[in-house]
Amino acid sequence: MQKGTTMTRFEFLQTLKAAMHGLPVETIDRTVAEHERRFEQGMAAGRSEADVAQELGDPWDIAARLRLPARARVTNGAAKAGRVFISGLGLAVFN
Repeated sequence: MQKGTTMTRFEFLQTLKAAMHGLPVETIDRTVAEHERRFEQGMAAGRSEADVAQELGDPWDIAARLRLPARARVTNGAAKAGRVFISGLGLAVFN
């Protein structure tokens, strides 16, 4: 997704599904369900579909990360703790 480009919920999820083509069905189903939930939470909090899509990032990047070998996704403890903290802040915003 290019900077400044807005996507609707439908466009984001369709692009995400297309980007994940070839991954295990369980991975696709779990990832789509998680992103649908994030849209629902964001919109329930009064945010637009475009805002939520922009916050979620580029669907192609999400799929690319899922394709990385498991050992390549493992990071050091400090980076992982930072992501957990940022995720917590994101959840606080949605709630």
